[in-house]
Amino acid sequence: MAEMMTNATANMVTATFTPVPVVVTNTPTPSNPATAEYLVAVATARAATTGTPPPPAGPILTATPTETATLAPTNTTKPTNTPKPKPTKKPTITPTPVFVFVRDIKPTPDATATPRFPPVLVGKILFKSTMLGEQNHRPGHYAINPGGGGLARLSASWPYNRAVARDAFSSSQDYEALALRKAGSGQHGRIQIVYYDHVNNVARQTTFFGAGIAWAPTWSPTSNHIAFVSSESGNDEIWVVEKDNPPARQLTSNDWEWDHHPSWSPDGSQIVFASNRGGRRQLWIMNADGSNQRPLTDPAYEAWEPIWVKYRDS
Repeated sequence: MAEMMTNATANMVTATFTPVPVVVTNTPTPSNPATAEYLVAVATARAATTGTPPPPAGPILTATPTETATLAPTNTTKPTNTPKPKPTKKPTITPTPVFVFVRDIKPTPDATATPRFPPVLVGKILFKSTMLGEQNHRPGHYAINPGGGGLARLSASWPYNRAVARDAFSSSQDYEALALRKAGSGQHGRIQIVYYDHVNNVARQTTFFGAGIAWAPTWSPTSNHIAFVSSESGNDEIWVVEKDNPPARQLTSNDWEWDHHPSWSPDGSQIVFASNRGGRRQLWIMNADGSNQRPLTDPAYEAWEPIWVKYRDS
């Protein structure tokens, strides 16, 4: 019996499960319903023998595997140690000095002080113009050399205004020329040229016109002669008179044109004035006796109310 068991054991065959190799491929999409049904039947049969579950009855969805990106930490800043606040030092109290030496006191600039007149403008002729198309037809203030070159626009109007105010005074500023109506004459009195003596506080009349009026006086820097404008001849012309030695003498003469706003040169030998004799307002220059009258500015633009700068104390 034992021998029979031994022989039986030697000839015994043990059945084991041999797996069927499966090759994974992309599942093709069936081209028609019959093919789809066939694939489902094959899968079902394979499941019965190998244990693989059948695919669902419907379209097969495939997904392409992708690499999973590893997200880096968003905050890569290394932590830093928060410095401890330094202790606040107590303010040092500076005692108020008992006195300060006068030599150590710096004067405080006066914001209301009159600015110094620019020396670079002395000798130049300042005037008004709209040559650059100033807004609202408000004129700009310009400078030009007596020879006609160096045309420039002033960045401010106050130097022009200061030069205009200074032009009515004599070089010593003892006398001031004015255009005034005779006291007591009312509106019917004619405006004449008067000079005021600032030393003796007295005013004296120096023109005695009967047909016209006089205005815009300017004092010569080298003599007691006053140039001005008068309508005594029927037109607005340039005249000149000595302060205590009338009568006045006419320097310009036109048929209908006018000449305005005279101003002496620094050496008293010439006079600049405005005239429309060329059809529009321009600057002209003549000798102090009225000879050699000639234009100064370009007729392409208008220019008027010239001032020949003579003094640094304007």
